[in-house]
Amino acid sequence: MGILLNLLEAAVLGRDAETAAAISRRFEGMAGEISDAYEPIAIARLLAGAAALLGDTDKARAYYEQALEVAGKIRCRPEIALTQLGLAELLLDEANSGQPSAISTPPPRGKRGGQTADKLTADSARAEALAHLDLAIGEFRDMKMRPALERALRHKEVLRA
Repeated sequence: MGILLNLLEAAVLGRDAETAAAISRRFEGMAGEISDAYEPIAIARLLAGAAALLGDTDKARAYYEQALEVAGKIRCRPEIALTQLGLAELLLDEANSGQPSAISTPPPRGKRGGQTADKLTADSARAEALAHLDLAIGEFRDMKMRPALERALRHKEVLRA
């Protein structure tokens, strides 16, 4: 199982949609689990990455939220931080494409500005992405997860520009 999960992660990072689609189907029923491989992996996080790569943003967001829940239960800091980064990247992709993103909580009262409660504007998606990035960056620094930290910092630089 560990080898296939690593291959799924490599397919997502390498943007190999065909491989990601084929492997992710094998793990869909295991989204609520943590792998028993060498390092714990939230299977939902990998499924979210595959769904995002395949263009299914609603499914990706649901998987990311599930990954946060599962990793949070066992307090797996690396998985929580990686999930925060993936969620931020999903939100940034949606904001940059002009597609509204599903939101799990309604905006504050009086702040809707004509948008429906279940949709985010590009600006609010970027703000939410920045919040996820800030959480992830702090964790990556503490855990010395340099490649993920550098990836998160690149996204933050883009947001500042």
